[in-house]
Amino acid sequence: MNRNSYPSRPPWLITLTQFIVDLNLRKSWRLVVKRLSPRSDAVVFLGDMMDGGRDNMSDEEYEAYYTRFRDIFKPCSSPSPTYYIPGNHDTGLGVSAYFSPHADARYIAHFAHQQWNNNGLNYQISMADHTIVFIDALGLVEEDRERERLGRRYGDRAWKPLPGGTVEFLNKFSSRAYFSVSSVPENVKSRQTGDHREPIILMTHIPLARPYDASCGPLREKGTIREGAGHGYENTLSEEASRFLLSSLKPVSIFSGDDHDYCTLEHSIPNTQLQVSEVTVKSFSMVMNVQRPGFQLLSLVAPSPSTNQPAQHLHTPCLLPDQIGIYLSVYVPLVVLSLFGILVANVYRILYGSGRGDQGDRRAGVYSRGAKPRPRSGIPELGSTDEPLMMLDRTREGSDMRARGENDESRGLRAEDASNRTHAKKISAQFLPAPAAQSPLRQRHSALSWTTSHLWLFAENGAPVERGLIWGCMRDVSVVAWPPLGVFAGIAWWMFHS
Repeated sequence: MNRNSYPSRPPWLITLTQFIVDLNLRKSWRLVVKRLSPRSDAVVFLGDMMDGGRDNMSDEEYEAYYTRFRDIFKPCSSPSPTYYIPGNHDTGLGVSAYFSPHADARYIAHFAHQQWNNNGLNYQISMADHTIVFIDALGLVEEDRERERLGRRYGDRAWKPLPGGTVEFLNKFSSRAYFSVSSVPENVKSRQTGDHREPIILMTHIPLARPYDASCGPLREKGTIREGAGHGYENTLSEEASRFLLSSLKPVSIFSGDDHDYCTLEHSIPNTQLQVSEVTVKSFSMVMNVQRPGFQLLSLVAPSPSTNQPAQHLHTPCLLPDQIGIYLSVYVPLVVLSLFGILVANVYRILYGSGRGDQGDRRAGVYSRGAKPRPRSGIPELGSTDEPLMMLDRTREGSDMRARGENDESRGLRAEDASNRTHAKKISAQFLPAPAAQSPLRQRHSALSWTTSHLWLFAENGAPVERGLIWGCMRDVSVVAWPPLGVFAGIAWWMFHS
């Protein structure tokens, strides 16, 4: 993916998504290479190597994009040959102002095999006595549209295909080569002509035509593949183009891409009794609308003259982990559970503390908010605006003293304290405002309640920071989060730099 893959997302989210996707691709590719090395003889990319390869961008940006791709899909220690065919996200399909006029040239320069004709877009290789044919399906679509516009048919001498195009390549291939299907009855083998005796395997980006309600088999996650076309894409080849492909090559197996999900379907080769299976291979990326990405493993077995064993080919889908499902079903619940545990621990700490001393300190911190130091005897300054608060403090102090006992000395102290309070009331009463409908003391109680909750959350104005709920949670999150984040960062650094 690149910056144009999700244009509606903010830049920071695009950067994060690209980092996660690249990391997942690196891990998946290294796992595949490690498991299959050194037994893999070749790697085939069925198109759409780069999601924005066709985008209108500068040469420098394209080079950086291509370098990212090559860095992710590094070859193993003993590199296997790698083969590519173009996809609609590599070179585009049709004409659009959003597509670069240099998309074809860039693809040919970076991915095409220059040792073959036709600019390396259509070519064939031989491996284990099998012929693998790679075609430019996008070029075939363009030629097929032109043929339909002219009202011509395939094989019509009046219609000349594009020089160096897919149709010309297929015509030349079928004129000099035919195939040998080793797994069909002898009466079907008798249809062979020409000198070519190897089974043919077709690689195409766009799947072949099919009935509207054709099933893709039990391994497909959802939906099916249906005919359709739009801006820069075509879901399947046309019926005429598909028949032309099948009759020209008569392949024993077909592998296609583009759809991102797995699909298997049987095709009938025109004018024969042959059936051929087409497999649409899953996307290797985690963000292509499939839960489990994957790839296809193809094994080719050469014929054995000593045992009279014919050539065989076997293939199986290989599924990768559901990375998004792991994030949502494992990582997210663990994060939520950890945050909830931190919240509960901090609420418990604030409500109950570590002992009665902490509770007393918190009460003192609340009641002394904004108050000036004063003697314990409680004689207020004249005109003091903190009189209600001091009265609350003296009332609590008087209650504590009464709880100590009923001895004479205690009664004397209480009498003296009561006398002082009476004297204080007489003096301060001269400066108190007239009674109102709403008591100032009730207003003060409301202010104290808001102040208490504010301190409980943030612990400002002299209270220890670690005693606030918000700051306590933030501190604990930082302590708990750095070990897993450090491990994740270490793994990511190793994946990107090794």
